[in-house]
Amino acid sequence: MLDCPLGMMAAATAPEAQQPAHAQLLQIATNSSDPDLAPWLCWLLAGAQKLAAAELNIPCIPPGLPAMPNLAHLILRCQRTCLADIQSALQAAPNLETLLLGQDWCWEEPSTDDSTAWDVIVPLRLRHLSLENICPSSLSLPAGCTVSFSGQLRRLEGMFGAAGWKLRGGCLKMLDAFGFCHGGLAFKYPNVAANLGTVEVLRLRESPFCTVSSSAEEWTLGPLPAESTACITTLHISAQDVAVIVLLWPALRHVKLDAHMTLSLDYEDVEASAAALESFEYSDNVKERAGLKRFQSVLAAQGRRIVSKGRGYKAPKAMEQPADGVTDVSELCCCGCCTGCLFGAGALPDARSVREIVPLRSDGHQGESDFSDEDEESEDEGDYEEEGSEDEYSDESDEDM
Repeated sequence: MLDCPLGMMAAATAPEAQQPAHAQLLQIATNSSDPDLAPWLCWLLAGAQKLAAAELNIPCIPPGLPAMPNLAHLILRCQRTCLADIQSALQAAPNLETLLLGQDWCWEEPSTDDSTAWDVIVPLRLRHLSLENICPSSLSLPAGCTVSFSGQLRRLEGMFGAAGWKLRGGCLKMLDAFGFCHGGLAFKYPNVAANLGTVEVLRLRESPFCTVSSSAEEWTLGPLPAESTACITTLHISAQDVAVIVLLWPALRHVKLDAHMTLSLDYEDVEASAAALESFEYSDNVKERAGLKRFQSVLAAQGRRIVSKGRGYKAPKAMEQPADGVTDVSELCCCGCCTGCLFGAGALPDARSVREIVPLRSDGHQGESDFSDEDEESEDEGDYEEEGSEDEYSDESDEDM
C-alpha cells in the first residue's frame, strides 16, 4: 500500500515509466476543484489495466473515462451526478460485480433530469448494487443481484410510490434512511413499508438536520404488515425520542435502539421475541423505560441478562454475549458494496474508507480568503490517493507534503 499526495494533479502527461501498470487497487478522496483532476484521473485509469477495485470520492464523474475491463469492484461517490455521466462510467467498466454509487444529499429538490428520471442500466455481471441519495425511476438488475438504498425517507417514499417504479430482476436487501416519522412508518411512509418484504437490514434515523422544535415528537416505528418484516434480521433506530412496537418478526436477531432522550418498547410476544434475539442494545437518557423492565425479566428467565457498557443510568446497555461472539449492530451490513463488505469478501485490504485511512490535505488550489480558520479546522480539504499493487510505484517528482 502506497500513500501518495496528488499535489496539483498535473500528471496527465507523465512519462510512460510512471504509469501504474501493475496497480490492482486505487483509492482516491479529493474535494479539489483543480481542472487538471479529470484528465489526470483518466490518464491514471488508462494506465491501470490490471485494476480490480477502486474507491473514488471525487467532485464529479470525469467525462471520457477509459475502458476498465478488469475492474470488478467500484465505489464511486460524487457531489452531484447525472445520468449521462453514470452510464458512461458503467460502460467503461462492463465487468463490475459490485457497485456503490452515491451523491451528496442537498436541501434542494432534485430536478427531473437527475433524480427520479434516472433509469440506471447496470452491467450484466453485477451481483450487488448500493445507491446513496439516488432514486431511479425504475431499476433492472441481473437475476440474483441485490440492491441497497440509502437516503431521505421522503424521497424514497416518492420513488417507491411513483407510477412507473419497478424493480426487475433483483431484490432489495438493505434500507438505510433518515427523516421524521411521528405517526409510524407504515402510516407516514406506506410505500417504503410495502417494499420491505425482502429487506434484511433496516436502519432508520432522525434527520441529521433536525431542530428541537421539529423533533419534539417521538420517532415511532409502529406495527408493520407481516409481509414487510418476514426477512428483517437487523433493526437499528437512532433518534431523540424513540417509540418502537415490534410484532412477531420471525427473522429478527439483532436490535439496537439509540434514543438521545426517551425510549419506549412494546412487543406483541415478548417471550418469543426475546428467545430469538442474538443481540440487543439500547441507550436513553431517563431512568423509567416503558416495556424494558418486562423485557429484561423475560431475558433473565431465559438465562440471559442486560449489562451496562459504562457507568451511570445513561450508559448504553446490551444483552450479555459470549466473549468470542460479540455483535456490533452498527457494523452489520449486507450491501456487498461498501469497504466493510469488500474487506470481508477479501477484495480490499482494509475495512475503512480512504477518508479514514489518509487525512485529506489542502492542495493549494484554494485562495487564502476562501476559508476561515474555523472552516480549515472543521472541513475536509484537499486530496489523497492510495494505490495497492504487486509492484508498487511512486512519482519521485511529486512534492512531499
